[in-house]
Amino acid sequence: MRIELWKNDGKHTMLKAVTTNADAAPMARCWPGRKWPSAATSCLLVKDYFVTHLEDSPFLDRVPVRFAIADAAAGYHVPLLVTPWAYSTTAGADAMSEAAQLLVSMLDELGHITDEPGRLTRTFLSPAMQRANRLVGDA
Repeated sequence: MRIELWKNDGKHTMLKAVTTNADAAPMARCWPGRKWPSAATSCLLVKDYFVTHLEDSPFLDRVPVRFAIADAAAGYHVPLLVTPWAYSTTAGADAMSEAAQLLVSMLDELGHITDEPGRLTRTFLSPAMQRANRLVGDA
């Protein structure tokens, strides 16, 4: 997945772009040895990734994660759990709770319930809407 790092300076200056490896980690450090801006946006191009890795049409396109930099000399890790239908950021890779994993799994399942294959549509009282309601109601 391509990740773009942008400086939140009113001009939205792109600082760097990296690509993740098979373990979903960036293949290069995003900003090594340089002073971080006080605020940045990490933009993940999830649609481009899922279009090339899955057959179904993803709902998400670009996922921006805005964050503040308290210590420009410190290393930062901004983990993101993403499916074609939902995403969640966490405080750290070890902080991903079972509840968060269950939520993302449920959102992924919910995103596949549709009246029209290839599109996310649920008409009022349709079988897809009833199935989605049962899934959410059982949680």
